[in-house]
Amino acid sequence: MERLRKTCAELRRAGLEAALFVTHENVAYLSGLCTPLPVTYPTETPLAYPLSLVVVNAREERAVLLAVEGLRDAAEKECILPHPMFLAAGAELAAPGAERGYRDTLRDAFTALGFTRPAARLGVETRALPVALQDALGSVALVDATPAIETARKTKTPAEISALRAAMTLGDAAQNALRAAARGAGETEFAVWTRVVQAVYETAGEVVPVFGELVTGPRTNEVHYPGGPRGRVIEPGDMGILDISMRWRGYWSDCCNTVVFGAAPTQEQARYISASRECFDAALATIRPGALCAEVSDAIERVRERHGVGGPRYYGHQIGVTVNEHPKLVPTDRTVIQAGMVFCMEPGTYAGPAGASGARFEKAVVVTDSGPQVLHTFPWGP
Repeated sequence: MERLRKTCAELRRAGLEAALFVTHENVAYLSGLCTPLPVTYPTETPLAYPLSLVVVNAREERAVLLAVEGLRDAAEKECILPHPMFLAAGAELAAPGAERGYRDTLRDAFTALGFTRPAARLGVETRALPVALQDALGSVALVDATPAIETARKTKTPAEISALRAAMTLGDAAQNALRAAARGAGETEFAVWTRVVQAVYETAGEVVPVFGELVTGPRTNEVHYPGGPRGRVIEPGDMGILDISMRWRGYWSDCCNTVVFGAAPTQEQARYISASRECFDAALATIRPGALCAEVSDAIERVRERHGVGGPRYYGHQIGVTVNEHPKLVPTDRTVIQAGMVFCMEPGTYAGPAGASGARFEKAVVVTDSGPQVLHTFPWGP
């Protein structure tokens, strides 16, 4: 598997033969298992013990997934690693001896990968490793493996790009629902948000994590994230900005569109809409292998200066098993863009506190040697 191979190469480069990954994004990246986010899982589950883990033998390029018993069906369906192992789950961890069983299974995973003990130096995610697991690992030297796996994740494999393309269809459904709602006015932001989320669920065929915001009217004048939805009744002629993210099968979609509800844009609104779209087009014309992230940022800023509009100097980010990945499209990021990177470009233009207008457009783009490819299909609003 290419993702495991890339990760093992980076681990070896860091001088690590073994690693343990516990965050849902890195478990998804290495194993394919889409672990439920904590807010969607029963609260009685002790989060001191992760719901899923991946143990890696970087020398032999082998890995094993460990998942709580409650994720057995999902793991057997989704896991791309051989022979997953299962742990006590939920309230079972509160039973006498349950924690010992969890630790025994973890040791069994290391043994299955050829380690009689975890390793003299073990790569871990130092910012995410629970204290309970640190105790279980004993006296081994723990080394931060986050930079290694983040480097591996920076360029996407063909399978990842396919997964991202599929996830973007949920964003398309959300934005098309917004455009349909914008044909009229008189609903609350809550009502429109509900219709948008329903479209996402129906497209996915299941409930998926959905995050983002819907702001309308004067609150479109600057970034207030998270600024909505609220119970505000949308009036004819109000601008609306929907920025929405959702995870499907371990990968994320993130997109943004701007509409005007129940009316044609005014001259002032059209100014911000036009400027933001031109900013996106300038970014699309600049992003290519060998360019710097800062060069994309500079191209957007030149368009904003020409239109005399402002806003935050943040224009996009990579996306994958998390929503916001490095590198970022900001003036200070000198990262060289590579083929296989997937960016969500989101230039915004805003009137600021003294105004009542603003626009932001965002779609995901995969960088290729033959030019960028936009992964979303929804039309720009309004």
